[in-house]
Amino acid sequence: MAKSEEVKLIRTACPAHCGIDACGILAHVKGDRIVKLEPADFPDEKDKRICLRGLTSLDITYHPDRIKYPMKRVGERGEGKFERISWDEAYDIIVPKFKEISEKYSWKSIGWVLGGPGAGTTKFGAYLRLASLTQSTRVSAWGYGDAGLPCGSRIILGHQFPYMYLHGEFWQRKYPDLL
Repeated sequence: MAKSEEVKLIRTACPAHCGIDACGILAHVKGDRIVKLEPADFPDEKDKRICLRGLTSLDITYHPDRIKYPMKRVGERGEGKFERISWDEAYDIIVPKFKEISEKYSWKSIGWVLGGPGAGTTKFGAYLRLASLTQSTRVSAWGYGDAGLPCGSRIILGHQFPYMYLHGEFWQRKYPDLL
């Protein structure tokens, strides 16, 4: 009978589902796979917490449909047919498209949107640098945890936060060439 693998506890940080925050967590690792997450120990008991998004992040990490590599559509739009391509091939497709748009409309016609799981400080910084290098328009760089700002903006700021309008209008812009 084979000896069962030992579970190691590794103190780390949540995959930043909240945008910029990252709660301390203990990852239970068996072999090369995380099998459980729980709040890390802190001196003050009130800091020992992790939200449901953080606790369920393993579902995202190990989901069979998670996209981990560049993909190219091979069927009609909406068919869901894609094939894996190399990073070099992805760059060869994307870079000329960016150049074409920037020459036709200027770099300021390109807006960058970042959000969702893992849209934390590191990615936010890289995203800002890319927008800066291309002299393009920065639209949004928020994660799920920032949803409270638009919801409470009327009470806090005295007017509706403009981010709320992106969902209804941004993707319907007149010239969404890259989308």
